[in-house]
Amino acid sequence: MPTADELKTQGNAAFAAKDYNKAIEIFTQAISLDASNHVLYSNRSASYAGLRNYEKALEDANTTIAKNAQWAKGYARKGAALHGLHRYMDSVEAYESGLKVAPTDSSLQKGLADVKNAAQSDDEGPGRIAEMFRDPNLIGKLASNPKIAPMLADPSFVAKLKEIQSGGQPSPDIFQDTRMIQVMGVLMGVDLQAFERPEGSDELPENLKKAEPAPAPAAKPAAAPAPEAKMEEAETSTSDEKKEALKAKQQGNDAYKARKFDEAIQAYEKAWELDSTDISYLTNLSAVYFEKGDLDKCLEVCEKAVEEGRSLRADYKLVAKALGRIGSVHYKKKDLDAAVNYFNKSLTEHRSADILNKLRATEKEKKDAEIAAYINPELSEKSREEGNAAFKRGEFAESVKLYTEAIKRLPDNARAYTNRATAYNKLAALPEALKDANKAIEIDPSFVRAHIRKAMVLFGMRDYTQAAAALDKATHNDKEGTNGREIREWSAKIQSALYSQRSEESDEQTLERAMRDPEIASIMGDPVMQSILQQSQTDPAVLQHHMKSSPAIQEKVMKLVNAGIIKTHKKNVLIVGAGIFGLSTAYALLQDGYTVTIVEQSDQIPAAGSASTDISKIVRADYGNAVYSKMASESIADLEQNWTKEAFFHQSGMLVLGESEYAKESYEHVKAMYPTRVSMLDKHTIRDVLPKNVPLNPLEHTAYVNRASGWIESGRATAVLAERCEQMGAKLIPNFNVKDVLWKGDIVEGVENTNGDVLHADLTIIACGAWSTLLDEQLNKMLLASAQSVAMIKLNDDQYERYKDSPIIINLGTGFYMFPPTESKYFKISKHHAGYISKERNAPISLGNAREQLGKNEPAVSISKIPTDMYEELRGGLREVYPEIANDENLEWKTRVCWYSDAQNGDFIIDYHQKSNKSLLFATGGSGHAYKMYTILGKLVKDRIEGQLSKELSDMFTIDRDIEQAPVVDHSRLDSEVAVDDLQIWMKEKYQEFGYTSYVLVAHSMGGLLAADLYLKDTYEGGHLNIKAVLNLDSPMVGLHPNVFAHTTAKFGDYYDKFNKIKEIAGGATVLAPFVGALWGTTRLNESERIAKEEEEKKTKQQQQASTSYIKPAGAAIATVSALGAGVYFGRDKLLEAYRWTTGQTVDHLLFLSNLWNSRMLKERLESISTNDVLFKNYYTHLPHLNDRTFCLIPSNNKMFIKASNTLASDEVGAHIGMFNASSNSDYHELIKNLVQDIRSC
Repeated sequence: MPTADELKTQGNAAFAAKDYNKAIEIFTQAISLDASNHVLYSNRSASYAGLRNYEKALEDANTTIAKNAQWAKGYARKGAALHGLHRYMDSVEAYESGLKVAPTDSSLQKGLADVKNAAQSDDEGPGRIAEMFRDPNLIGKLASNPKIAPMLADPSFVAKLKEIQSGGQPSPDIFQDTRMIQVMGVLMGVDLQAFERPEGSDELPENLKKAEPAPAPAAKPAAAPAPEAKMEEAETSTSDEKKEALKAKQQGNDAYKARKFDEAIQAYEKAWELDSTDISYLTNLSAVYFEKGDLDKCLEVCEKAVEEGRSLRADYKLVAKALGRIGSVHYKKKDLDAAVNYFNKSLTEHRSADILNKLRATEKEKKDAEIAAYINPELSEKSREEGNAAFKRGEFAESVKLYTEAIKRLPDNARAYTNRATAYNKLAALPEALKDANKAIEIDPSFVRAHIRKAMVLFGMRDYTQAAAALDKATHNDKEGTNGREIREWSAKIQSALYSQRSEESDEQTLERAMRDPEIASIMGDPVMQSILQQSQTDPAVLQHHMKSSPAIQEKVMKLVNAGIIKTHKKNVLIVGAGIFGLSTAYALLQDGYTVTIVEQSDQIPAAGSASTDISKIVRADYGNAVYSKMASESIADLEQNWTKEAFFHQSGMLVLGESEYAKESYEHVKAMYPTRVSMLDKHTIRDVLPKNVPLNPLEHTAYVNRASGWIESGRATAVLAERCEQMGAKLIPNFNVKDVLWKGDIVEGVENTNGDVLHADLTIIACGAWSTLLDEQLNKMLLASAQSVAMIKLNDDQYERYKDSPIIINLGTGFYMFPPTESKYFKISKHHAGYISKERNAPISLGNAREQLGKNEPAVSISKIPTDMYEELRGGLREVYPEIANDENLEWKTRVCWYSDAQNGDFIIDYHQKSNKSLLFATGGSGHAYKMYTILGKLVKDRIEGQLSKELSDMFTIDRDIEQAPVVDHSRLDSEVAVDDLQIWMKEKYQEFGYTSYVLVAHSMGGLLAADLYLKDTYEGGHLNIKAVLNLDSPMVGLHPNVFAHTTAKFGDYYDKFNKIKEIAGGATVLAPFVGALWGTTRLNESERIAKEEEEKKTKQQQQASTSYIKPAGAAIATVSALGAGVYFGRDKLLEAYRWTTGQTVDHLLFLSNLWNSRMLKERLESISTNDVLFKNYYTHLPHLNDRTFCLIPSNNKMFIKASNTLASDEVGAHIGMFNASSNSDYHELIKNLVQDIRSC
């Protein structure tokens, strides 16, 4: 059987292992063997305290003292037990009694300090109050107080006091008895007289107030738990055990470093078992569990370490470490509130940088989590809208509150920050407004309105330079142009403010002001910028060079320009229009130091309806005019040398078909320029330049190939040029629709838009293409806006591979031209023709609001944007070369209309307004070939501005030209539409001159198509010309007969030459006069006979009209118009006087042959005129001796087509041309007779 000492050792071990129940059991057995051993009672008291059974612990402590009143440990056990029972005053007495026995005992001193702290920090609730009443001398103390003594005469009051004194808990309503408050004052040592309330007041002293809900006071240090007794070192542990514990700890450390966690756990547990006075073993053990991921076990060990540390009065750093690790465990478990709590507890024990950083990071994460939990986009938008409503009501402070709530609900809501910035601005809280604008930009750097708001706030701060910089960023990010108006308004305000600011400053004052801006000061202090600025003093081009080479330097230079430090001595130029003319001009001027502003009416660049907006444009030097050939060749060289990186110019080569003089001259010019790249082709070699493995129709043409020509991605090239201009410092403003040019005397000061915004400049340049006519009356008389039709066909993958290397093909005979497919597989075809014009010559036809943009890859979708006839015509022209594409109904067709600006005689207009004192310049009139010049156009304009334009070009591009001459187009673009319009205008003028009220049209060949179209056009517009008859002579109303090409191809060139000679003789008057005269019973007279005849006719005019005239109108005069090519003859009394009608050049009927490719249009024209109330006939040449061959196709069962048989002609063309010659037309007299009868019938 074990002895008492052995049992004591076992009990100590159980106690060290925290197995308190077992320790109590063992110590009880030991006491039964040795009841006089006071240490056993002391140890059992400590074990009871471990179980929080402080009553039993107090009993054993009292027994210990009774057994050995001189042993200090017994008083420590009693003090600890009383501490645990919250009997703080008794605990103090116990410790103080022990110190009388052992004044230097550290455990008694520490226990006393702990219990006093606990007493001070304990709750002031009923338990604390009860403690104050436990003094055995309570009644005696109170009786000695003169104020309380009278109260003790009340037995019930004394009974209450004794009840509390005896240990009863005071009731919650204890202080309803005001005497009790006085008693409390005596017990607390407080003079309650000082808290007497003034009469009529219900104010209580601060510490007795009935507290209203208020912020919780800072937490007091938690009441320390009753200290757990340590076993006496001499009795629980030996120095050898401590050594073994330290050895086990080291083993644990080594295992931990080797990540052998299970071994480390065993080692640390052994160390704690050996020495339970060092909680570092527990903190190390918790670290292993934490690293292992066993968070629950880690938490358990940490809590034990804290508990033991408190009991053992361990080093506060170790307790702090355990508390910090508890915080880490809670953090791992995502319990951020608990983590923050324990990190704070750890810092209370010991302030370490590691735990402080963890606390801050956790608090931030907790805050972020709370913010995230508060996020609600729907509620944010609701608050923002409510803020907008408050703002509109003028309640700016309220709107700030609502915008703030919107931001809390959605912290990355850039719009809410921008809104709040606007509200702050209204409240004149400019720093806060700027802060919000910057925050919105930080959230979304591309948010245009944030940049605008920043500019607005900076403007309010009078920081105009920074405001301009902010607005530049707004402009840069406003890709869609939706904020263009607001940007322009602020730009005008800022520029005006800058102008006013600088106009009143000397250079020194400007520099002084600018240098107050830290950013400007930094730029000026930059050694690189100082070097550049010094170089630019002698060579201004240095700035442009560096701006091109470095975006960073460009940005710095522009800041200095905006600040007024860098000033240019060149003109401040305003360019209206961001098409190729305007951008090319800007590019040239910017290279030489001009300050340039470009305004564009469209919200996109290039504008949707402009000629620049396209997937491709031809770049060729193939011109009949040597000047244009030279300029275009310079453009090709510039594209080859300076724009290769952009890769928008494709030198695919160009196949030119046609036998006209224009084609011959073009060939001569480009052959001289590119002798090795230009070569003639015949019908055999022509196939060598066309794609292989594709179906081709026979091309019986004279042709040549120019391999220097190519095509440019015009839409993309325009956008690139615009971007380049902006990079060089140009200010580009979209959505700026110019309404007026601002004149002040003979000086143009700038322009005003439709919103009333004004821009000023030294020089204003009108370069808005087809829209230029809107801005100046003089231009309106010299330009014609014509709409061109373009079709793009999306090839399939197989077709793209076969056609991708094809050249451009242009047919100068028919006007059709086509491109190789783009990378996006779009094959483009168009036609050189006069184009569609507006009803009012001073403005283009409105395209409506739904304009569609052509990008590099995707053209706009629509067939209805071009006339249906043109759609069919384009398909027919395509079929002539590439039937596979034309006939494939599965391919998608996309079309668009673009506007050309046609000038008189087809030359550019690059000249000053004659009355503007060189303050207004026109740069327009592209006439379909401006894009071929790309950047060369700008050089021409710059040369005009600087007086360097050659005399030849100056005269060619002058505005001082015949304004009565109708605007015309390049020879290859001639078509019937403009001819019909001009013929109608001409006839109306003659009507006003001579007073005729009705007409008979007599027309030959292609003139018959014009006559029919004129009648249909006039009828549609109300029939003002009152056309009675359309009498055609051999007009191919449904097309040419195939026999024409089968039998007369070899002679066709000769006939064409004859027509050219005919044109030179009075425009055909000599040829036509006999025919016209025959209609009236007269012949061609010489000049003297003509004059005599006119005098005679004047005398007998009335008689002739009454009896001998073929025409006997009933109360109305009838004019007969006969047309062959350019010649028109008008009225019998003006019979022999020729009136020249032309579209600006001598016109022969062969130039309208492209109309014959459109079978649908031919059919619809014939059906329309056949069903109208007009006499219509077509006398066609018929060769009965040559198997009934005809020049024209003749429709079946059509009574309006009348034979005019000719047995003298050798072929169809001969019969067609000789129709008016009696010697070559056997049916000449019969034809005249029939025509006269038709005219009389009207």
